Amino acid sequence: MRIHAILLLTTLLLAALAALTGANAPESDAAGRFLGGWVNDEYNLYIRRDDDGIAGRLSQAEGDHAWEFSGGYYDADKARLYFLNCIRYREYIDLDTLELVQEDWSMSDLVFTWLALAGDGDALTAGDIPGIEAPLALRRVSDEEYFGF
Repeated sequence: MRIHAILLLTTLLLAALAALTGANAPESDAAGRFLGGWVNDEYNLYIRRDDDGIAGRLSQAEGDHAWEFSGGYYDADKARLYFLNCIRYREYIDLDTLELVQEDWSMSDLVFTWLALAGDGDALTAGDIPGIEAPLALRRVSDEEYFGF
């Protein structure tokens, strides 16, 4: 009788784990549609998976300001990817030492920066970005085009 109870509990546990894994698969697939490079005339955004989930880096195309986002999660009800944390800074090359300098750091928790796909997934709108008033409209580019190789 004891063995049957253990087998039953083990079966229920495995079924629950399988259900949870299956429930997260669509969310992971939907969030995966946001990954990659996005650009417009003023900004470049790259979204990737990291050890903590989904992260992103926004930078000015012709300027020296950068935003690093982390804590990304997908909200299926709103069909949006949200970032909860943001680090903002200026980044430039010091011509005297030829080193990359990052200054004017600003860290924000709970920023709720959001990303939404438009049309067939080749257009993205990004809003509530610290220091940028209006939402950004970006278009998808390949990794080769984004990184220039």
